[in-house]
Amino acid sequence: MVLVSVLLSSGFFTLFERKVMGSVQFREGPSKVIVLGFFQPVIDALKLFSKTNISSEVSVDFVYFFSPFLTFFVSLICWIVFPLVWGLVSWYSSMVFILFCFSVSVYGIIFSGWFSRSKFASLGCVRALCQSLSYEIPLSTILFIFMLVFSSFSLKELGEFQEFIFFFFPFMFLSMVSFVVFLAEMNRSPFDLAEGESELVSGFSVELGGASFVAVFLGEYISLTWISVLVSLLFFGEVNLLFGVKVLLFMFMFAWVRSSVPRVRFDNVMISCWLVFLPLVFVLLLLFFVVLFNQSQSTLKSRVFVKNIIE
Repeated sequence: MVLVSVLLSSGFFTLFERKVMGSVQFREGPSKVIVLGFFQPVIDALKLFSKTNISSEVSVDFVYFFSPFLTFFVSLICWIVFPLVWGLVSWYSSMVFILFCFSVSVYGIIFSGWFSRSKFASLGCVRALCQSLSYEIPLSTILFIFMLVFSSFSLKELGEFQEFIFFFFPFMFLSMVSFVVFLAEMNRSPFDLAEGESELVSGFSVELGGASFVAVFLGEYISLTWISVLVSLLFFGEVNLLFGVKVLLFMFMFAWVRSSVPRVRFDNVMISCWLVFLPLVFVLLLLFFVVLFNQSQSTLKSRVFVKNIIE
């Protein structure tokens, strides 16, 4: 049930994104298939599956064909730790598992680019590797801040802690930094430099076609859907009746950024990571650590004071 829901929502996310981009850029968007273009994702899937996947003579066939499905599998496996109402699994260390998934998600892109032996694809995989390794550090630090504040590794408990106030309101600055870091970690526009069409002709996926391209395409949108769910859990509380609205809001923000912000130059992306975001999140981590340490010390002193009074 979860698998089917994720695949359907990711497929129709493409329709939602194209509608948003059409509205922002004063275009109509998909409107011809059935009613208001509602079945456009189905037609696109049939068209993509009907294409032939042709590999070059110099490519390493087995790894080249396996790598797109690795990306697809890693994108799907993240949903294991989604805190469902009826409880699919209840992992105490679910945030650690999410960090693991973020770490291995880039391997599919690296293998696709490197083993295709194409110059454009190799440049795309090098960009993806550099960008993922760089932005994984601030992303891990941000998740560690949540673990430190809530003293828990569980997504379910993290959502339950926000029953009375959302984490977004007292820590609005951290939420904005997190949104940009998530965009860069997922190679999402304006940081989609691994598949920069203007200079790399689709980058790491330039040689892919048919089912391989569908796997990469679906994996990207499954990851975006999961990021929307994760950000909603981190900043706007647990899963409830309004949770779908919050996820849809972040999906809209992803589409809005793609339709309105131009692609950033690669050297500026790297510089902003190491000289802006990384020092910033370390300062935030130190600030949270100092505040929590002072709070724990004051709590300890109050307990000692009450104990002395009782004695």
